[in-house]
Amino acid sequence: MRASIFRWLPMVLWLMATPGVFAEPSAHETPRGGATDTEIDQEKSESTTQQWHYGAYLDLSYSVDFNFPDNRRWRSKVTTQRVNELTPNMVLGYVRKDADEGSRWGMEFAVQGGYDVTGQVPNASLRYGSAADDADAFSHFARANVSYLAPIGTGLKLTAGLFNSFIGYESFYAKDNRYNYLSYPNNLPSYGTRVQWTASPAMTLTQNFYYGPDQSNTDLRYWRFFSDSSIQWKQDNVTVALVYDVGTERAIPQVGGQRVFWTGTALYTHWQCTRTWALAVRPELYYDPDGAMTGARQFIKAVTTTLEYKLLIAASVMRFRMEYRYDDSTGSQGGFFRDGNTTSGMVDLVQAQHLLIAAILWSYDSP
Repeated sequence: MRASIFRWLPMVLWLMATPGVFAEPSAHETPRGGATDTEIDQEKSESTTQQWHYGAYLDLSYSVDFNFPDNRRWRSKVTTQRVNELTPNMVLGYVRKDADEGSRWGMEFAVQGGYDVTGQVPNASLRYGSAADDADAFSHFARANVSYLAPIGTGLKLTAGLFNSFIGYESFYAKDNRYNYLSYPNNLPSYGTRVQWTASPAMTLTQNFYYGPDQSNTDLRYWRFFSDSSIQWKQDNVTVALVYDVGTERAIPQVGGQRVFWTGTALYTHWQCTRTWALAVRPELYYDPDGAMTGARQFIKAVTTTLEYKLLIAASVMRFRMEYRYDDSTGSQGGFFRDGNTTSGMVDLVQAQHLLIAAILWSYDSP
C-alpha cells in the first residue's frame, strides 16, 4: 500500500555520485598479456558496442473483486486500480548506454503507457496546482537521464535527470514488485540519502531518508520527511524482508493546513521452489489517519499470496502469476466499493474485499 511518491515525473535536476570498479586496466597499468595497441583498441570498440542495451515490458492482468463494484474500481489504490476487466497496466520500451572507461558518457531513455501511468492522486489539483496540468504528458516518460564516469579513484559516476527512485523495497514495475509514482509538484530539488549495511552474508539492513517539497507551496514548513527502513535475510532460495515506512508533512492551507502522518509495514516472504516455480506471501498494514496518501482516513490490513511460473523464451522472460488477496479497512472513512448504490446515489462501501488476480508479465532485455 505504498503511496509515498505520486505519479508525476520530476522536472528538477538530480545528481547522483556512485563509486564503481571496472575490469579494464587504468592508464597507469601495463596492458595484460603484452597485447598490442590495435588489439586493445578493438576490445574497447567491442566493449562500446555492448554498452548499448534496449528492451520492452508488458503487464497485463485480470482482477476478480468478489464485491463486484459497479464502478469496477479498487478503492484507495493508485496502481492496478481496475477490477473485473482485462487491464493493460503497463507497457514500456527503453534504450540505455552504459558508461565505462572506454566510453565515459552514458544515458537512459524510456517511455511508458497503460492504466498504471494514469492513476489518480487524492487532492492532486489542490496540492500540486498548475503542475497537475502537464501530468498526463510527463507521466509517459519512465527514464530520461545522462551520466558521466569521472576518472576519479576507481570511478565516480554522476547522473542527472529522471532515474529510478532509491526509496522502497518494491518497484513501480510488477516484475520487480510494485511501487507508486514519481512526482512533479514543483521545480525545487528534494534531498535523500541511503545507508546500507551488510551485517552478514545473508543479512542486509537498509535505511533511506527523504526530505523535500512535495506540494505546490514550497515553503520549508510544508516540506515532507519520509523514512523507509528494511531488513532482508536471503539464503539459498528463500528471501524474507521486513519493511517499515513512516512519513509526515504539513498540508498546504488549501487542503486543511494541518500536520498529517502516515505509516505502514510489510513482511515479504519469497520461496523459489524450483527454477521456474516460486511462492510468495506478504502480510501488510497501512495506517493513514489523515487520508493524506489514500484519500480516506483508514487503517488497512491486507495479505497477498502469489504463485508464479517463469518461462524463458530466447532473451525474453514470461511470468504467469496467480494471486489471492484479502483487504480489511476500518476507520471513519474506511471501506471498499461494492455492487449497488446507497439511497444517496453514491457507491456503497463494505469493510473487506477478496480478490483473485491473474497476471502475465513479459519482459525483454537485450544482452
